[in-house]
Amino acid sequence: MKALALGLLVVLGSALSACKVNDYCINNCAGEDGGSGDGPGDGGPTDGDGGAPTDGDGGPCIPTGNEVCDNKDNDCDGATDEGPLPTIGDPCDNVVGECAGGVKQCVSGFVTCTKNPSPEICDLKDNDCNGTAD
Repeated sequence: MKALALGLLVVLGSALSACKVNDYCINNCAGEDGGSGDGPGDGGPTDGDGGAPTDGDGGPCIPTGNEVCDNKDNDCDGATDEGPLPTIGDPCDNVVGECAGGVKQCVSGFVTCTKNPSPEICDLKDNDCNGTAD
């Protein structure tokens, strides 16, 4: 997929120089008014016709990678961090004490564990997940 994206980038070369390009999507350069840009933006400069801003943050894009937990739309399907994600659902690294049974989850773009250490309290449990109760 990366080779395809790289080939497309080389072919479009100078045409893409006017488009907003990031690590995940290459936006379409055709503006809604026939001008350059990829459609209305969020308050940037206009293209001189008095219309909507054309700072290049809208429009369709080409997927350039599989979805991963990073709070971005890597596969350009309009959703972020969805579907099967690498390592999500796997056991957490620390599975001792009260952390036992924890699995990796994706929360706001970060891989976290469902069971995390907490401060040790006097309850005959290993709350801080260090292998020793209290």
